[in-house]
Order: sequence, then structure tokens, then C-alpha cells
Amino acid sequence: MKLSKPVYEKLPYIYFLISALLLMSGDNIALMLSAILFYGAGCITLVKRSHHRRLDKPRNIKEYVLPDVVYEYLPYLFGALAILSFLHSANPYIQLCSFSIGLLALRIILFRHINRCKAKGLF
Repeated sequence: MKLSKPVYEKLPYIYFLISALLLMSGDNIALMLSAILFYGAGCITLVKRSHHRRLDKPRNIKEYVLPDVVYEYLPYLFGALAILSFLHSANPYIQLCSFSIGLLALRIILFRHINRCKAKGLF
């Protein structure tokens, strides 16, 4: 089955939207598990696309402490932690911390996208 380009490009964001709708619809364990699965599918899709489309050279795994799998999925884990702690807490301090963690996750994702979409320069 081949998807059209507009649908293919928006598919991980559709997964994230479905995940958010499932989280907002109730506290049922089946809904929570479905939301986690849709969120994971969106994360996997984005990481795989980023890996295949990157213009810079991949990082040398031996130079870093974190394994490559943990490094790639860490901002998405931060995002999930921020969303869940924000939704399930009434404490304003915890909500502020979760908002900050969410901003950190967005920052990491945006910086990775910018660094991976440009080719290495001469200088």
C-alpha cells in the first residue's frame, strides 16, 4: 500500500494527535495503552525518517555515554513525561516543571532537525 505524499508526511503528527485525543478522552487503562502505542508509533516514524534523510554524518557512538537508541528517543521521552505530569497534577510547581521539560524536549528536537538538514560546510 502506497500513501500519497501529503498523507505520508503528516502521518506521525496524526499519530500524535490521536494519542492526545485518547489521553483526553478518559482514564481507562485501554485508552492509556492505546495512546502510548500511537505516541510510540509517531516517535519511531520520526526517528527513522530523520535517520534516512539526514545530511550530516551520524555521530560516532564510541565518543558518547548514551547509546544511540537512548539518544534518539530521549526528547520524545521528555515530551511524554511533560505531558503526563502536566495532565495528572494539580500542583502549579509540578506543572511549571513539566512545562519546562516540554520546552527542553522541543528545543532538542528543533536543534536536531536544524543540524541534520544542513550539509556540512567547508569551514
